[in-house]
Amino acid sequence: MEFHVPAIDIAPYVGDGDAPARRAVARQLDEAARTVGFMQIVGHAVPHNVIEGFTGALDDFFGLELETKKQYRTPPAVNRGYAPPKSESLSLSLGVESATRMNDFFEAFNIGTTTADYPELELSATDYAENLWPQHVPQFRAPVQAYFAEAERVARTLTTAFADALDLTAGFFDRFTDHSMDVMRMNNYALPPGTVIWTAISSAWASTLITAFSPYCGPIRRPACRCSGRTAAGTMCSPPPARSW
Repeated sequence: MEFHVPAIDIAPYVGDGDAPARRAVARQLDEAARTVGFMQIVGHAVPHNVIEGFTGALDDFFGLELETKKQYRTPPAVNRGYAPPKSESLSLSLGVESATRMNDFFEAFNIGTTTADYPELELSATDYAENLWPQHVPQFRAPVQAYFAEAERVARTLTTAFADALDLTAGFFDRFTDHSMDVMRMNNYALPPGTVIWTAISSAWASTLITAFSPYCGPIRRPACRCSGRTAAGTMCSPPPARSW
């Protein structure tokens, strides 16, 4: 049986779409969440130059020697910085030991919102930890922050659409996202050429919105999967723009 993940254009929510256009999008979101559980989001208006800068920054960082990247590791309690390949196992977060005892193949780098983003609030310095920026790649910070800002915008646009899809009052989710712990995990599937694996990504936290962006399929990153996470309204994905390599 073929598994089809629908592509949903959220442009009416990004721009000044009228009420009928937004209702049509909300119906598509609802249908996809009820029947498939996954969806591809297009029409999000993330600027091409932001995507280009972001992907270039990732290539620069993940192209460093492993021992250099390991200098940007943080304690497990701090969801920031670098995670080397095979240093994590998603199944363990669910209390399940991998049948093969194999850890995750990807390496990753995390950034997120910090206490400085909400100076008027008393927030946990661990949950809203300061970001660790790679000094070996001084051009990394600016484009990654620019892309993170776009990703946050898209996520909040989606919560607006979710409220409509669920027939909730306008702005229903605003009170839950006014100082949300936004984290952007940048994954690099660093596998030997020709390696074929099956991967599955999920979230055990129903209150979490996970928006997985695949900005492009480049010479370093390999798109083992594009979609992850489940919320009350489904799972969000973003396909990469058309490119040839």
